[in-house]
Amino acid sequence: MDLRVVGKSEFMGKELPMIEGGFGDNKRVMTAHMIAQIHGVSVKHINELTNNNINEFEEEIDVLNLLKVGINHLEIKTLFGIDLPPVTKNFFIYS
Repeated sequence: MDLRVVGKSEFMGKELPMIEGGFGDNKRVMTAHMIAQIHGVSVKHINELTNNNINEFEEEIDVLNLLKVGINHLEIKTLFGIDLPPVTKNFFIYS
């Protein structure tokens, strides 16, 4: 999976990384962490909403759980700077 941070952008007063890949070349994505930051809620809350409504998403079109497609915790830390607890089962990205 080719994901890369290509810069930063300001959105709703928050500086967020611009991430491309995951759903195709040059396609921008957002992480659950970014959405939580924008809305001032916990990542756990965003993950719960996603899991509770997973049937509303088309997997690999709208949402992708990186931890279920071969990306590991260390790769997420290296790419996004997010240190996930070892028991973490979800790291969602959204198209």
